[in-house]
Amino acid sequence: MAKYKPSHLKKMNTKIVFQEFRNKECLFVNEIAKITKISVPTVMKIVDFLIETELIEDQESIATKVGRKPNMLKLKNKYFSIGIIYEGDYLIMGIVDLAGNVLNFIQVRCGYHFEASVFQNIDRLLEMSRRDVSDLIGIGIGIPCIFNDETRDITAPLIGIDKPRYFGDTIDRISEKYEAKVIVDNDLNMQAFGEYTSYSPQIKDDLIFISLGTGLGAGIVIDGKVRRGNHDICGEIGYMMFEYSEDKPNSGWLEEKINLNAIKEKFGVSDVSNDDESRAKAVEYVSRYLAVVVNNLIFCYDVSNIVLDGYVIDFLGNDIIEETQKKLDKICFKPVQIKGRNVASPGVSGGALLAINAWLEEIFD
Repeated sequence: MAKYKPSHLKKMNTKIVFQEFRNKECLFVNEIAKITKISVPTVMKIVDFLIETELIEDQESIATKVGRKPNMLKLKNKYFSIGIIYEGDYLIMGIVDLAGNVLNFIQVRCGYHFEASVFQNIDRLLEMSRRDVSDLIGIGIGIPCIFNDETRDITAPLIGIDKPRYFGDTIDRISEKYEAKVIVDNDLNMQAFGEYTSYSPQIKDDLIFISLGTGLGAGIVIDGKVRRGNHDICGEIGYMMFEYSEDKPNSGWLEEKINLNAIKEKFGVSDVSNDDESRAKAVEYVSRYLAVVVNNLIFCYDVSNIVLDGYVIDFLGNDIIEETQKKLDKICFKPVQIKGRNVASPGVSGGALLAINAWLEEIFD
């Protein structure tokens, strides 16, 4: 067993107190102590540190009945992060504050000109927001890929990278220009984390975020942390197989069955299709596979918070969620409720917050 260090407790308490400021707009020291069960003197020391590092600030004091004026405290509107989701054709990006609020948002078409477009549109966002680049603390980039954090290689068949390719030089150039911490992750991991953080603290259960569009994948959040696995392939459900086959397509067995192009080809449906019969057949077909996927994932992770998202889900509408739910009710051992996403762009907020959290880990050390 590792030897206990008082610094570990200090860091943990600091993170707990700071999280309360992210959860609630304004707080008093005594209120924080009551919520966190941390002593008032310890909370006061942590608050002093957070004020010194410009993470929180004093608000105007409020007089009480006995005349004392306790200090009201809140997050300081200084530091921010940028979340970026690259879909192979479009860049979606936004400025996000310490509480996870998306303050400015843009979507641009960039094709394969990723790096040039990132620089151009980060500058555009900064100009739109009138924020100082020196207060930019992190940039989170989500790509439909498998990212190896040690080698900094990405593998992303959906954007034409079939074999591992070094991505570290791009990360370094972005980090050096903006003097900010840059993290890269699978886009669904970032979407899952953004969705997870959008819920109130009282209902933050473990989460599986499934996205079905041009590809199929999932992001999984367990105990408040994104689950990546030993080989960074956790959530790559597009490779699931429901029957034995020695054919190994690049996009995965299941993904080839129900991705956007497969559905369009099989049923002739799209977001502008008016053929109700074809859409109904597509819903029935896709919901069968999704119900089996969700059922299997529940037994693997014992998670009851399931979110369905993605382009296919959007254009098939509530019908696909309702039909998948009906099938789950019939086959699942334990009742589970599936739903659509809670926020408009969870990948932007999730990527930015993961970058913020990585920066805070260094600040709190």
